[in-house]
This record gives sequence, structure tokens and C-alpha cells, in this order.
Amino acid sequence: MDPDDSSRSLLYHHAYPGRCVMKKSSMFLCGLLLSFFAFQAFGQQFPVFYNQGIYTGTLVYCNVHGSGFFDYNNDGWDDIFVVKNHSEERDPYYANSPNTLLKNEGRPGLGYFTNVTEQAGVVGSADQSKQGLAAGDIDNDGDIDMVIGMGKSWKGLLYLNNNNGTFSENEALIMVGGGITEFGRCVSMLDYDNDGWLDVLFERAPQSTSIDTLHLFALCRNRWNGYFEDRTSHSQLGSYTKANGDVYGFAIADVDNDLDLDFFVPRMNASSLFFRNNGNGTFSEMAVGCGLPNSDYYIGAVFLDYDNDGDFDLFCKRHTFNAQLFRNEFIPTGNLFFTNVSQQAGVDIFLGNKTPDTVFGGGLNTGDFNNDGYMDILSINEWGKDIFLLRNNGNGTFTDVAGYPANLKDNNRWYWTAPISDYNHDGDLDIYMGRSPQHAYDPNNPPVSEAAALYVNAYVENGGTNKWISVKLEGGAPTPGYSNRSGIGARLLGYTQGRLQMLQVLGGNGYLVNSFWNHFGLGQASEMDSLVIYWPSGIVQRAYNIPAGTRLSISEKDSSSLYFGPLFLAGYTLYANTSSPVRQVLITMTGDSSKVKYTDVKGYYKFTPLPHGPIRLTLTATKPRGEDVDVGVISSYDAALVLQYLVGLDTLGTLQKTRGDVDQDGIITARDAFYIARYVVGITSDPGSHVGEWKFIPPSHSYTSLTKPLNSENFQASVYGDVSGNWGNPSGMPKVAFSGTPFVYVNSSKDSMEVTVGVEAFSPFLSAEFELEYDSDVLAFLGGQIAEANTGFYFVTNEIKPGLLRIALYGAHPWKKSGSLFTLHFHNLSTRSTKIQWNYAGFDEIPCRMNETQIPGLLTIQEPPPHFQLFGNYPNPFNPTTTISYRLSGSDWVRMTILSPQGREIRTLIDARQEPGVYTVVWDGRDHQGMEMASGIYLCRIKVGNSSYVHKMVKVK
Repeated sequence: MDPDDSSRSLLYHHAYPGRCVMKKSSMFLCGLLLSFFAFQAFGQQFPVFYNQGIYTGTLVYCNVHGSGFFDYNNDGWDDIFVVKNHSEERDPYYANSPNTLLKNEGRPGLGYFTNVTEQAGVVGSADQSKQGLAAGDIDNDGDIDMVIGMGKSWKGLLYLNNNNGTFSENEALIMVGGGITEFGRCVSMLDYDNDGWLDVLFERAPQSTSIDTLHLFALCRNRWNGYFEDRTSHSQLGSYTKANGDVYGFAIADVDNDLDLDFFVPRMNASSLFFRNNGNGTFSEMAVGCGLPNSDYYIGAVFLDYDNDGDFDLFCKRHTFNAQLFRNEFIPTGNLFFTNVSQQAGVDIFLGNKTPDTVFGGGLNTGDFNNDGYMDILSINEWGKDIFLLRNNGNGTFTDVAGYPANLKDNNRWYWTAPISDYNHDGDLDIYMGRSPQHAYDPNNPPVSEAAALYVNAYVENGGTNKWISVKLEGGAPTPGYSNRSGIGARLLGYTQGRLQMLQVLGGNGYLVNSFWNHFGLGQASEMDSLVIYWPSGIVQRAYNIPAGTRLSISEKDSSSLYFGPLFLAGYTLYANTSSPVRQVLITMTGDSSKVKYTDVKGYYKFTPLPHGPIRLTLTATKPRGEDVDVGVISSYDAALVLQYLVGLDTLGTLQKTRGDVDQDGIITARDAFYIARYVVGITSDPGSHVGEWKFIPPSHSYTSLTKPLNSENFQASVYGDVSGNWGNPSGMPKVAFSGTPFVYVNSSKDSMEVTVGVEAFSPFLSAEFELEYDSDVLAFLGGQIAEANTGFYFVTNEIKPGLLRIALYGAHPWKKSGSLFTLHFHNLSTRSTKIQWNYAGFDEIPCRMNETQIPGLLTIQEPPPHFQLFGNYPNPFNPTTTISYRLSGSDWVRMTILSPQGREIRTLIDARQEPGVYTVVWDGRDHQGMEMASGIYLCRIKVGNSSYVHKMVKVK
């Protein structure tokens, strides 16, 4: 388990991989059968890979230098981008070939990719020399953008994602300061100053001696407004000049665990460099001082935690020399030092003593290819026969398995990049081998073996039993104080049965971009005990008891921890209360002051050594009220608890009364509940209200002779308004998720629109909260009203800004009746269609998911049909079949479909007009092609007329 189990909440996306037999060709089936026996003979220790370029649509004929996996269209499946290098010198037949964007169609088994290069607008100019690739959400708008490093005199090229399947080519956004990015063929995205916006780092490769005096690097700082500024000199990277023909990418990682990215630069004809990020916008070169190589003949490097000790080590390959592995001996005090362990690890026997051109190429990568919980190393070189796949033996040593059983060696040439991804969601990592053909292209007889292609990992299909989870991060930017939207720079630490693993989110290493899904092998463990995410912003999040086979999406903006486990597998969503510290507290004492950064999991402060003798400490919150209060800590549920206390339905403890007296008049009144509810919807300026301020108990304390740090309960912090005690509480028993099903009805006319929100089939609740976004150019908010049947509840709304609305409901007596909760009134400003996005919905502090509401233009939607009642499905969980029941009291058109958790339609069960009556429908757990679906969560969506209902079902093994 993670030794520090303070908790924050996480959003999740859950899926179970299907085991599919690959039926693309009899040849592949034969190979799969043969590989099965080889796999079994090898003790199920390592997988076999197959070139499936023909069957997956991933063959690319061009001079490939850069390539990567990322989900450009946000459909949940990794796509492939290949950078075309213009090179008439060696490949005249491929000089005019375009870049290539391959869209993943999301099919089970092998899957299939479609070439959408032209539709997406990323063909590129034929006469440009494109080489490097970086990817990330550079404008923090929720989709992946690309930067291409250019050879020769071309400037770096930015492709901005338009979020509609296309990109806009925009060179001007990178061309700042007189065109600093010429010759920057090697490129990466990173937020070097942790301001929440991705910056761009280029490594230059001048092609003539007349310009060899240019800076080796070009660092472009993102200015948030679509422009970049040259910070090369300011960052202290400007004193390094280029040695000719010497650009082999970066090794990037948070090497010293201080939340910012450092990088190592391997060099062929000059000393290699290691730059430690100082955390103030500058870097210090310290290769010699920390034991890393500063000599030449280094042509590739990658950071990985090969020994699972919680820090990143460095693997290097060299031209005509043996490979090297440097173990990180990082000490938490800040000292950084590496030890050469190449001989002990057994890596020094690989890659060396080859012909001069053998080990050229930018392909060096790392991943857990057999899901055993240890990082392996992939090194592709100019010649296919010299590819190495170093299996991590789990004892500090490596064994080359590229030829057998991995099946990766061949006699082809010009290998360059090898990004990795579990592109088909089957639970193991696949490889895209980027290479350049060596013969003239004949359209009637293409050299298939020489094309860049997808190599599919057959570990799971061959019976491999090691398990896995996969995690994708979403930062909170552009909201200030959060990390970049892609989560680049975040470290993920997984704890499984006492073993630690660590991964880092990166935006490219110069030539390749790996999937943004972070893949953890679990060995034979059935779950990961805990997952800890260290965001560049300083936020720390945790998830617990994550079942094997989970694909988990984590948003930085959520603030309590998710509990997974048996109840989750049975279809319940669980969460535990948060425990988060005040970020900065001022300690005032006689003649001195100091700062404490964090509390422990119970909210108690730990003090550093203070002066000898009697002293008196006084604590004062140094930030504006509410700034450090996590979302959801103060809620309308707290207002409801105050009302219950006033009418005698509940009691409050002494500390609860202190937190509930938010106007600090010494008594609990309805005014306190009113202030809390207004704070929840964003109204924080009420005179006399102290909601969100910190209260320290006691406010001061006397001590004598503090000779060592105090880790005891010196002070405790509370938050005014947090009556239920979310903040500062250790995580206890999780709460079962809200059992009801929210629904939304829209009634629209030419000039106005009503949005009615309700809930069906729920347990009684005391409070509810919502946050929604809408297009303020289409809709203008007029006001809202609570449903007439529930006048005992209080209803508060606040338009934070045009297009952003918060709503809170609370009462002393539980809400028990199914149906409408409230109605919102809007004025139509436009005739075009629009949508409402529900950012948050929660009942009694328990989150509940609501899908976005589509609003057709000038379409009048009828009042909510009173004639439909959904009874749910039985059994639930189920295997192999379940029965869905409902009552229809009036004639209407009914469409019932089964959806995956991602919203993909799997099966249509009903699509017809039905007369009044009670209906039952059986789903046999299969899709529309008759294939049995894997165990996991599925959604049943029922549309009756213009209204939709969604019900969750769980299929078990």
C-alpha cells in the first residue's frame, strides 16, 4: 500500500478486455499456434510479436523518422501519426510521400486503421524535411495537438487540433523571436515552468558549418494566448552550440522527484549533457557532478525505473560501444547521483562491437511487455537483425529476447522509431515500427516487409496470465493552479502486493510519442492496492483497490479517493471522504516565523525543529478563504444538516457546531444554512459569512524546548461550513453511490426554453448540487424554480458567468418523491442547435454522472411523458442473460440500445412503436454480430418519444 494514504477523488472509466481470436488469415492462425508452443516452452515469460501491417491497414511507405500513438479524435482509441522526411538523397521514390494519420476504428481483436491524412489536413508540403514529433494539448482545449521538428532550414511546424477530426497548420505560433526553431528536427512538449501550459523544446541539427554557431536548443515558452516566446537564453540553455550531425532525441523525466522535468541529451560528436530543472525557469547542466556520462558516442537514452525503487534510472545506447545502465541513487535531501551498473545488469554485452552504421537510429523505448510489473527495454537500430528487446528479469538483470521468443529481428534496414500502445485494448503493449524502405517502390509489388507497420503483441492471446491496468490523466488547465490538460510531467506510482512501480507522462522524446494511456503490469495480482498521482501543480491524488483489467481515466480537478473492489465489480460506485491539507500556514512565534507545507492524513500539522526554550505558536491561514478548500468539501448537504439540527431531526457534535456557526455569532440559525448554500453556488461575498475560512484548534499553544520535529497532534484545522466533516477526516468506510437515475427534459419554443431536471428510483436525500455549461451566444439564463411538489426544499442558483450556472437544493426533511426536481428558464438568442454540458451532479455529497443534453435548433420537445416507468434489469449483476422490464401507459415509439461505457452502441433490442402495457426484454450479453461481450459495465439506453433514460448493468464472468 501507499504509505501516505491521504485521499482525493478520481473520475474513472472502466472496461474489461475481451479475448478475441484473430481470424484475419490462416497464415496468422498458423503463426499464432506455433507461437503458443514457443510461449509455453518459455514459461509464459515473454510474448511473441507479429507484423500485422497488412491486416490492420498500418503499412506506410515513406522515409519515416518520427511516429507516435495518441487519440486525436477523443474516441477512446489510440491512433497513429507518421512523420514523412523529405530525403531525395537516399529515397527518391518516396520523396513526395505525405505524412500519414491512421485512424483507429476501435474494432475488437486485431482492429483496423483507416488513412484519414487528407481529411484531417495533415498531408504537409512535399519539399519540407519533417523529422521529429511531439504531441500534447498545447492550447488546453481538450484535444491533442502536434509539433513537428523540421530538418534543414525549415521552422518547427504546429498542427492545432480543431476538435472535429481536422487540424490547422500554423507555423506562425512557433515562429517567435525571429524564427528560433530553424533546424529543430528533434522536439518535445513539456511544461518546464509548471504554469499549466505546454512549452516546446527543440534540439537543432544545422546542415552546414556556416550556422554551427546557433544554439543547440530552442526553448519556446507558451504565453497562453496562442503565441510563444524564446526563453533559450533565460533558461540557461543558450550557451550550448551544435556539433554537426548530432541529434538523437532526449531522455526526459522528473529525475529528482521534485515535480519538474529534467532531461538528458545523448551526443555523438560532443559531450553528452544532463540538465536539472531548478524550478525557477532555469536549468543547470550537471552530468559530471551526478555521475552521468559526459563523453561522446551516445546516440540514444531513456529514463525508466528498472529496479522499482521509486526513482528514474538511465539506459543509454552508444555507437560502436556497449550499452550502459545508470542506477539513480537519489537521496530525498536533494542529492542526486547515478552509479554505472551495466555489468551487474548484464546490458553491457548488447549493442556493442557492431559495424559503424549498425546502432544508428532514434528507436529506444521502455515498457512492460509481459505485464510482470518490471520495465523492459526496446532498442531498434539501423538493421533489423540488431534489434534488442531486453526483458527485465526482476532481479536487476536483463535478457535479450528480441529474436526468441519475441520474433522482432529481421534482415531489413533503416529502422528509426518504435512508439508503444495497447491500441486494441487487449491488455498488452504493441509496437509501431517506423522505418524507411530501401528499394524503389513498385505499386504492383510493394516491399511489404520494408514498410513501417504495426507489430501486435500476442501475449494475452497466447495464454499469458499476468494482469494489468491502464491509466490516462486529464489536467485541470486552463483553470489557474492546475496542470496542463494532457498531464505531461505527472508521475504515477502504483503499489501492488508490496511492490512499487513508477511511470511518467511525456509528450515525446524527440522522435516518438508513446500512448497517453499509462500501462501497469500487475503480475498475478488481481488488483492494484493503490495508485498515487503526483501532478506538476503539486496536487496529489490516490485511488485504491483497482481491479485488474481496468482502464482508468483520472481528472486532476476531483478531490476525494475512489474505492474499487468487490462492490465495484458488482456494479456499485464507491467513494471515501477527502483528507487534504491547507497548503500554506504561517507560524508566528517570539522573534521568528516559519512555514509548514502539509498536514498528515488527519489534518494535524508536523513542525520542524524550533528554537530552544519556551515559545508560543499562533497559526493563521495565509491564503484567501476557500482557496484551499477542495471542490465538494463544502456542499448543500452541510446546509441540510444545519436545518435538521434546528428542527430536532439530528444532533451535531461540538466541532460540528463550531463549523456550522459560519456567521460566528455563537448560535446555529437558518442564516448559517443560507450562507453555506450560497457559498456552494459560488456566492462568497456575503457580509458576516465566514464559510470557507480555516479555524485552528487551539489557535495558539505553548511549548518548551522543541529539540526535534513534532509529529503529534499539535494543532487541528477545521473549515467553517464543513459541517459533515469532509476536510481533515481520515478515509473511513466508503459510501455506496447514489442509486437513482437523473433525467433531463427540454421544452423549447421559438423564443424560450425550459430545462426540467428530475430523478427516478432513488434513495431519499437531503441535498443536491449541479454545475452546467451552455453556449451563452445561444441561450440566456432567466431564472429557475423548484418543483411544486417539493416546496419544503430551498433552491439556490448562481450564474458564475454567462454560460456557467451552479444550482443547490437542500432541506430538513428528505426528498422522497420521484419526478421533477426543478426547472430552468432560458431565452433563445439563436435558432441553431446547442447542448448543455453537466460538469457536476451530486446528491448528499455523492457524485452522480449526467450525460450532456443535446438541444436541436427550433425544435419543440413535448412535456415529459407521464406514461413510462423503468423497473431496471434482473439479475444485476448477471451472466449470461438479464431481463429488462418497463411499463408503458400510453402509445409511443420506444428504442432500446445497449452501450459500452464509452457510449459505443453494441446492440439494438427494440426500435418500434409500442402500445400500453408491461414489457420485458432479454439481453443475452452479445453484440449485434452475436459475439459474447466481456465482463464489465454496460449501459441500457431507452428512448421514449423525445426522452431518454440510461440504466447501468454489470456482466460478470
